[in-house]
Amino acid sequence: MCPQLMYKVKGNYKTMENKNQKAVDELFANPPAKYRGAPFWAWNTDLREEELLWQIDRLKEMGFGGFFMHTRSGMSTEYLGEEFMRLVRVCNRRARENGMFSYLYDEDRWPSGAAGGYVTQYKEFRQKMIVLSRSDPDKMMREHQSDERDPEFLAAYDILFDGHGKIKTYQVISKQEETLGEKWYAYALLAEKSGIFNGFTYLDTMNGDAVEKFIEVTHEAYKRELGEEFGKSVPAIFTDEPSYYVMSFKASARDGKDAIYPWTQAFRSSFEQRFGYDIVAHMPEVVWDKSDDKPNTDRYRFFMHATELFAQNFSDRIGKWCHKNSIAFTGHYMEEPWLYTQMRAIGEAMRHYREFDIPGIDMLCNRKEFTTAKQAQSIAHQYGRNKMMSEEYGVTGWDYDFRGHKFQGDWQAALGVTLRVPHLSWVSMRGSAKRDYPASISYQSSWFKEYGYIEDHFARLNTALMRGKPLVNVAVMHPIESAWLIGGVREYTAAGMETLDSQFANVTEWLLRGQIDFDFFSESLLPELYRSSRNGFCVGKMQYKAVLIPPIKTIRSSTLAALNEFADCGGKVLVCGDCPIYVDGLNSNEAQVLWLKAKKIGFSQSEILDALNAEREIAVFGKGGERRNDLIYCLRCDGESRWLFIAHCDDMTRMDGNDCAYDELRITVKGIFTPTLYNTLDGTIQNAEYIHENGDTVIFAPCYPLDSFLYLLTPSQERSKKRAQKTQTKAVEQSIFVPNFVPFVRSEPNVLVLDMPEWSRDGECFMPREEILRIDRIVRSQLGYPAADGCDVQPWRLSTIVPSEFVWLRYTIESEITAPCMLGYEYADSVLFNGKDIPVSKDGWYVDKEIYTMRLPMLVKGKNELIVRVPISARISMENLFLLGDFGIETLGEHTKITELPSVLTFDALCKQGMPFYGANITYKIPFVCDAGDLTVVADYYIGALISARLDGIEIGKIVSPPYKLQIENVKRGEHLLELTLYGTRGNTFGALHLTTPKNWKGPDMWYSGNNMWSYEYCLHDMGIMKKPELTLKK
Repeated sequence: MCPQLMYKVKGNYKTMENKNQKAVDELFANPPAKYRGAPFWAWNTDLREEELLWQIDRLKEMGFGGFFMHTRSGMSTEYLGEEFMRLVRVCNRRARENGMFSYLYDEDRWPSGAAGGYVTQYKEFRQKMIVLSRSDPDKMMREHQSDERDPEFLAAYDILFDGHGKIKTYQVISKQEETLGEKWYAYALLAEKSGIFNGFTYLDTMNGDAVEKFIEVTHEAYKRELGEEFGKSVPAIFTDEPSYYVMSFKASARDGKDAIYPWTQAFRSSFEQRFGYDIVAHMPEVVWDKSDDKPNTDRYRFFMHATELFAQNFSDRIGKWCHKNSIAFTGHYMEEPWLYTQMRAIGEAMRHYREFDIPGIDMLCNRKEFTTAKQAQSIAHQYGRNKMMSEEYGVTGWDYDFRGHKFQGDWQAALGVTLRVPHLSWVSMRGSAKRDYPASISYQSSWFKEYGYIEDHFARLNTALMRGKPLVNVAVMHPIESAWLIGGVREYTAAGMETLDSQFANVTEWLLRGQIDFDFFSESLLPELYRSSRNGFCVGKMQYKAVLIPPIKTIRSSTLAALNEFADCGGKVLVCGDCPIYVDGLNSNEAQVLWLKAKKIGFSQSEILDALNAEREIAVFGKGGERRNDLIYCLRCDGESRWLFIAHCDDMTRMDGNDCAYDELRITVKGIFTPTLYNTLDGTIQNAEYIHENGDTVIFAPCYPLDSFLYLLTPSQERSKKRAQKTQTKAVEQSIFVPNFVPFVRSEPNVLVLDMPEWSRDGECFMPREEILRIDRIVRSQLGYPAADGCDVQPWRLSTIVPSEFVWLRYTIESEITAPCMLGYEYADSVLFNGKDIPVSKDGWYVDKEIYTMRLPMLVKGKNELIVRVPISARISMENLFLLGDFGIETLGEHTKITELPSVLTFDALCKQGMPFYGANITYKIPFVCDAGDLTVVADYYIGALISARLDGIEIGKIVSPPYKLQIENVKRGEHLLELTLYGTRGNTFGALHLTTPKNWKGPDMWYSGNNMWSYEYCLHDMGIMKKPELTLKK
């Protein structure tokens, strides 16, 4: 039976009274699909029904509530074609059978808008830009005579600069007219064609007709296939990283380089209709500052207008289509976190979320972008949305573990995220797909069957955080429009922009870390959201007790009107910094009236927190009495009760042993409540320890790094004034002997990565040993094939041609032993091993179903020669091969050698113990003898995804995060076997094995590093249980 949505597409908050607490608790214990995450399921190969259905079942097994069908680089099934749509329907049917959701994605790869080139094959729909250039029209036409960029001359200027590169004077002149200063020209150009858009361009997102064509090609196509399931088993459609144009401001005023800004055909006329003059005639003031330091009003208006055109024609238009057709609109935008980046790509993030049913964000590289999350959460609050989406875990690499998954999900949940979209779950690892921002959060990761631990945690959390209405007392004015006034030539505007961005980030962090929750309000949306009231500053569904204005340069007159009214009714307005001298981007003293009414405070964390103390609902202190500024919270009213969630907002570190640092929290909640602790990791519910003090509820909680806490706060008439005394029982604690070396079991064969062969184009003349992806690039260049980096034309856009080109790869494998072995490969035309032809077969698969295995003859002692003839084409790349078997491996520099596999392991890195490239699971079998009593197991130093434990064949729990401890009661006297399974990560198998320096951005370029970031020597990472576990017994 199909799961039903718990939210309405354009609904209000739905407060669910706690009339049936038993039902609430049962829901918490076993949350259904609507509370669970849905990964980006990367369709990146030849799509086959049987395989897709098998993988949906695996996603269900991992605890997911659905999946986004997301085309990625490598897909060879025609996008939106007949077979593609048939498979979409098939996957939707299997989702319904599994009680899951099948979500839609609106593009072939990303960013959204071009529809894989179906829309932008038409020139009138292609992205446009306005370019200010020194090139005269003849030169401009010659430069672009064959690239379909179609330059259109707009104006010529005579610009006189001062010594600092600022404008003294300028005027519009004719093409032929002589100048007193520098002659610049303005042109409208189409975007450059690109392989990422399948040989076409991005969409003109400020053009309503272009967006209508995108909707017709994409959304209407999905509606024809699955429209009856919209709002049911197909709850939402995702738009990914749209922009008006990702521009770069000029670095230097007088460098002579082009200045490029977003544009659309109707920009000029619509701007003139709105502001009463021709923006093209004023473009120099958009690009450069003026020497008289008058406000850059034209720049301010240009970005205001670009933002509005983009929002109206793309965001609002698609959102309204979704509302009309009963499907939720979700996704996120390009460049969300900073004022500067928003200005470059989208104008203003918050303005675009107006028609989003599920506002969303993107959180990459284990970053903490509180500003990004707060912008989306604020809109969700103000428009009454009870869901917020985050595309999580992208660009974190193969070695990102369960600790990271929990940490990232926790702090984002505290800032509103309820729909987690893990990035990515690959259908295939074939070709460049394996470098498409790993890890694959699917069956290719050896820990996939354990992922329910993470999913259950967040699903249980969502059963609380999707209830009721947020309790937020403070509104903060968003300063993006001051950025529109500042942002120009970097050499003289960068400092001002960086200051504004720093203040934006600081006020966000200060409030959140100071445990005063807040919402931003957008000046562009305030006129439609503001409601006059004597009960607070009312913005949409929210009612705030105080308003904070951070340092700004300009403010809208409509904002002033609302704030003056609020202040006149006794409302609390706090202002930081000087009164802005600009209103609506123009010189004005109008803001002085509000500044005289408001309370002026310094721009510091202490002054801001002190000024807002009356609005505080929550405070968290450590046992030493200090405020814990690494904990943030979310508070929601659910009838008369409240849900409080507290999470860490700083990742843990092993420095100085801080990963196991213990604290005793004192959580102060305004009001008298009875708190109940809901344990999201195991689904249990228990009474919290608390007292009532000075009208507050004080909760006491033991706390380790990465812990999070969910409390139900029920109004109480009784007062608890004393903490319950804990009875101390004396127990004898006994250390249990753990041997230094223990037997072990692997979950997969050991692996030698074959990535540096000699190579030949003819099978006769071999080139020296080289890394395989470098060989691939060389040969592709020789043959004129596109790069195999996932950034070129999709296979489905290329004709299917049987490969006619081949490369011979010759490996010399040194071995100290005789041992059976297998070969893992993606493509192989012929295989020669130690001079013997071996028929190519597909006996099984290794890690991914498109990495096949075949048996090879026995390895012999000494040198073994493996020659594999592999195809290469526009669609097929050369990839690593894998030698698999029950043997050990030694690495030294760039050299490898097969050795005897050890029979026991010690507690150290597997790299040192014959498994340098191993990336699967390994079980340490630890025998011990003990008396009867309660057993404690501590494994506080491991490198891997997580540890699971079995005692005498029975599962006893998982060791994931601090304090890395399991406690087992009533262990019998005698001999026992403790099995600790370390779930491995694939970094040493499929990662960038020659990358010498850590990289934050773990994307495809990692595999193509150079200079000081590259070495032929292997650069491997430790994995294993790195410290002997500690076993103690209490009796």
